[in-house]
Amino acid sequence: LSSGVYSSDLFFRFQLLLTVCAERLSTFSIRSAAMPWLWFLLVLVSQTPRCIRALPGPECHLANATDAAQGSCSLLPGSLCSVAKYPYALFNHHANGIVQNDAEEPVEADKLLLWSHGLHGEGQIVGVGDGSLSADSCFFKDPERSVPYNSITSEGHRKFVTYHARTPPKSGSESSHGTHIAGTIAGESLKPEFAAFNGLAPKAKLAYVDMASAVGNAGAPILLDTDFFHIAYAAGARIQCHAWGSERPSATDDGAYQTDEFMYDHQDFLVIYAAGNNGASHAGKQYPKSPGLFGIFGPGSSKNALTVGASMNSRFAKQELPLYKELGLRIDVVIAESPGVDGDGPREEQRFSLQALRSFTAKFPDGKPLNLTFYDEEDACCEGGMLACMVPGPHSSHSHLLAVVRIDSECSIDEKILTAQGKGSVGVLIVNTAPEEPTQLSSSFAGLFLIPVAVVAGEGGVRLLDNIRGESPPKAWASVHPGIDLSKDPHSGFTNLASFSSRGPTFDGRIKPDLVAPGSPVFSADSSQACGVAPSRGTSRAAAVVAGALALARQYFTGGYYPGGFPLSGPPLVPSAALLKALAINSAEPLTGLVSIDGADEWVDLPSSPARTFLHGHGRLSLGQVLPLASSSGGPSASPLPFQLLVVDNQSLGPGPRGGSEGDGAEAEEAPLAATFCLPVRPDGVHGLAVSLVWTDPAKRIPIPQPQVLNDLDLLVVGPGGDSGAAQVFLGNNLSQPTPDGQGLEPLYDGLNNAEKVSLSPTAVALGEYLIIATVAPSVP
Repeated sequence: LSSGVYSSDLFFRFQLLLTVCAERLSTFSIRSAAMPWLWFLLVLVSQTPRCIRALPGPECHLANATDAAQGSCSLLPGSLCSVAKYPYALFNHHANGIVQNDAEEPVEADKLLLWSHGLHGEGQIVGVGDGSLSADSCFFKDPERSVPYNSITSEGHRKFVTYHARTPPKSGSESSHGTHIAGTIAGESLKPEFAAFNGLAPKAKLAYVDMASAVGNAGAPILLDTDFFHIAYAAGARIQCHAWGSERPSATDDGAYQTDEFMYDHQDFLVIYAAGNNGASHAGKQYPKSPGLFGIFGPGSSKNALTVGASMNSRFAKQELPLYKELGLRIDVVIAESPGVDGDGPREEQRFSLQALRSFTAKFPDGKPLNLTFYDEEDACCEGGMLACMVPGPHSSHSHLLAVVRIDSECSIDEKILTAQGKGSVGVLIVNTAPEEPTQLSSSFAGLFLIPVAVVAGEGGVRLLDNIRGESPPKAWASVHPGIDLSKDPHSGFTNLASFSSRGPTFDGRIKPDLVAPGSPVFSADSSQACGVAPSRGTSRAAAVVAGALALARQYFTGGYYPGGFPLSGPPLVPSAALLKALAINSAEPLTGLVSIDGADEWVDLPSSPARTFLHGHGRLSLGQVLPLASSSGGPSASPLPFQLLVVDNQSLGPGPRGGSEGDGAEAEEAPLAATFCLPVRPDGVHGLAVSLVWTDPAKRIPIPQPQVLNDLDLLVVGPGGDSGAAQVFLGNNLSQPTPDGQGLEPLYDGLNNAEKVSLSPTAVALGEYLIIATVAPSVP
């Protein structure tokens, strides 16, 4: 990077979150200044209950630090002793187990640690900008108060502090996306029977911007600042969820620039973007998209925002819903061996299973092999209209076949069903290639349907169509079985990456998405019902998961849960956007399962890092790894925490003045080029060590693919060498390059990202003292 891309005032403040062994250390403070923020997060997981003297290093000044370790090393405040399990409650209780306990098995609501410790989002406001929202849904409705349209109220409506709309909100299908997203974040049902589908932060409130009415259409606002950000910020929101973005790259992205600028000017405002659904399953769908790598476009390419991809939900999630219990189907498909077409070569026999939902009353014959045939536009739609084709006659050329039709074509679904029925088909499979869950159909002509109908969606539908349509398709047949059983579907596991999730890196090489969260499937508020839920999937839903989750994390700090793990164990801490981003990244656990490389046919093991990082960022959100909680009783008598959390806030990092106000009489003091922290570690074989560094970088319009980060900082972790005796050096994002002699690897500094992480597994952690260094990169003047 040339020196010209750096801002002239290279001066940083940073906040540090650490887990460290320290006894009865009170909160310390360091002066701040209105300059770029550097946030530094370290989580040390250890069962060591006592403080140990740290390695020599720069002196840290602690205010009222009693019984602290003596010496010239910085042991920062934190006496935290518990593992927090982060509570979810959207697509029923399965997501709770994933995020809190890293398990697919369901966890009962009273066992969710954050909720059981009083963290439900109280006092938090989350901004959402989306299409119209069904405010009369039981997840948002207040029986005693009206929605505060175009006004702000903090004490009124139970769910909204504001609903910004220029025209009356739309309802029904036009409000489905916004309703689903808002319900995932903070929905709270008035009916107890739907409480299992409440949002992640059910006691939080929403600052909602209706983009369908506020900006004249269902698209995103052109000016994010004037049309969007400032509305939520003025209403008190400090977390903002954008479940939308661009599907095409550009030389420069003004949305990303506007996001970076607003976040730099409002350092306590975190913007969360959905990464997009440009993964392999969308290749060639309707209009050109970017498959595979380099699929993160603006504004989700913003360097300061938190960009979220999608992992799979628990494989047990759907089958507990009455909808899937009663109408779920498993369709076993066999595609015969074929010589291939268009020079593709021969194809081997294929066998795979699809998940489907039955609609209407007629049932499929259980387990009977049925020949499959694809109805193209000409076959699926009748020239004489729907009524002309519904009666069997001379056109009954496909008798005793299971018809397969696309959901999107010129004629209606009703006409397609009746046409297939008139041709003597024994049933109809309707394929929706969009990345959605199978849905149940409704029709005013349902009384005329005499054959069974089912819907197949997503990559399963794509795979089916790819194999049975064309000029000379191979023979194919299917058997239909009642009941859906995702517990035996290896592609549905929570360790898998959703095939549709957009993949990085950005065009300048940065890691995006930053992390992933469960996004397939998500059950949340349904706009078509006064009180009901519907399944959906996409990175939009994953972004909503993270927004609700971080509302709880923010409450953890504002409610004084830091550092003791119980309310008011310390003074309230107002976290910055970069702190919340660092917290999320530090909690992330790498996925270890599968990913579809073409959206349908081929699933492979996720690669090892660093290639895996470009697919899912730093991993799946797991806040239980970084938010320790004391026993349920709380207070000084609470049981010791199995790991500690440490936060360092607003320390200056130069070159430049240390901070403070002009004219305060204090002599200007140069800030250090590095901040150093020393931590004792006693490995237990169970817990590891994770360090994350995040800073909010100034905005600048820089053409892609030139590097977007202006201020380059580096994270170093220096640890004992164990039996070898030589110190081990780990650099941010664990990058490495070949040594000059080509015989090994050496650490490589990251000069592209403004989020860096070092993560050591339990077996990689050595006994001794670790030196943590956040430093201005040598190239910065």
